[in-house]
Amino acid sequence: ELREPTARQRKPRLRKSELEVLARAEGIVGKLGTNVVCEPETALEEQTPLDHFPLLLLGARALRFSGPDAPSARGPLTRGEYCHGKKGPQIRWFLHRLGRLRRTREFSHVLDVGGGRGDLAISIAEAFPGVRVTVVDANAASLEAGRLMAQEQKLEGLSFLCGDFAKLSMPGCALDLSRVDLVVALHACGGLTDAALEFASQKQVPFLICPCCHLKHQELEPAHGWSSLVGWSEVFEESLDGGHTAKSSQAPHQVLRHLAELGRRDVSLRSMRAIARLRLEVGLRQVHRGLDSTRLTLKLASFPSEFSQRNLVLVGE
Repeated sequence: ELREPTARQRKPRLRKSELEVLARAEGIVGKLGTNVVCEPETALEEQTPLDHFPLLLLGARALRFSGPDAPSARGPLTRGEYCHGKKGPQIRWFLHRLGRLRRTREFSHVLDVGGGRGDLAISIAEAFPGVRVTVVDANAASLEAGRLMAQEQKLEGLSFLCGDFAKLSMPGCALDLSRVDLVVALHACGGLTDAALEFASQKQVPFLICPCCHLKHQELEPAHGWSSLVGWSEVFEESLDGGHTAKSSQAPHQVLRHLAELGRRDVSLRSMRAIARLRLEVGLRQVHRGLDSTRLTLKLASFPSEFSQRNLVLVGE
């Protein structure tokens, strides 16, 4: 017997007021000018391969620790399927992008923010011999797995540091990040993206930052972060069942965050792109405040969505 779903079981309704918030945010983005370059989605086959780095079967090292048939946290995929079919191509995209960057700008110390087990960091160390890579993450177990993999591969110059990146990156901290000249992050959760972008922009160093979810670690976003650009507080009227009306005054930045997590790709992608553009605008202002004569060009890039629905990448080159 089929039962009518309860209120708790029903999917959240997309409200007209939420779409109004999204449209208004997109209007703000449109008025920011053309200082941020928006690139089309880039497929792997369109990239120039690294001459010295063969196509890598990413994840083989990690799978020895968990087994290729072990379940992953990515729905029905096994660890092997996820590493080779999803995570691997994303990291290859990052490596190709870094190879392109290195033709015009050298880097010697890469900071991987929220790098966990070090799949990206280890691949960077392998692809660019002599480059030092520091991984910062709050998950001690993942970092330990990364250390074991790095030791097994006899890779030098890899450091795995456990802690809160926002605190570790503060001036005066015992951790010396003064010589970091490139910042990367692959699927940085929520406000960790903002913290990584803030660090890179202040130091005037190139970055490749791929945001993940939008609801976590909101306390890591600086006071002058992207949400400050959508700080209006009008109250919208919402038409409800039965012809009644109710008023909603949820902060617009929270509306955008929730829309970015919505199951509807057409709406979530619009919101993700709006947030990404606002984040880059904040980063651009930080870059322009810097005293370094070498300015970064900020871009919004993306890898194929077949590898991840979170496929937008904030780029500073």
